[in-house]
Amino acid sequence: MEREVIEQIGGWGGFRVMGVERREGSPPQVWIRLEPLESGPYRCGQCGQPTQRVHERVVRQVRDLPLLDAQTFLEVTVLRVWCEHCGGPKRMAIDWLNEHQRITRRLVKAITDLTRFMAVEHVARHYGVHWHTVKRLDKHALRAQLEPQDFAAVRAIGIDEFALHKGHRYATVSMVTLVDRSASGV
Repeated sequence: MEREVIEQIGGWGGFRVMGVERREGSPPQVWIRLEPLESGPYRCGQCGQPTQRVHERVVRQVRDLPLLDAQTFLEVTVLRVWCEHCGGPKRMAIDWLNEHQRITRRLVKAITDLTRFMAVEHVARHYGVHWHTVKRLDKHALRAQLEPQDFAAVRAIGIDEFALHKGHRYATVSMVTLVDRSASGV
């Protein structure tokens, strides 16, 4: 019964819960062992084509959103499938985990959402992940939100700092000069 409930809460599509272990400590941890469904067919992680051939099985440790009061770790058996379309072994497609990531997509989303309101250090402490991980995820999310900028019209950039008070309080002033293409005939 416990496995079925955790499976429903977890939402790890294409996988079933094989075991759950709670480890007391500060903070407490929950370790969940996941295996891919036997039924298949599996999808190639590169092209998305279905395949039944399994090349090898690899166990990975992945972080997920905390369950109740505990940090959650997943021991996921990831299949490398043989894709006839791509030719050769490829990682199976997993909807909730990006390739080469050690944290689930929903934990990534939770972290990047929280960095909009909290400092990187505080988000890292809250989720129990490394500061550099949070910073990298935040930078990636910001890049995805910002459109590529066209700097072709920029002619000069000026930056200056001045002291607000005696000591170490400064303000920065910046100025961008654009080329007026209509006036110059460019």
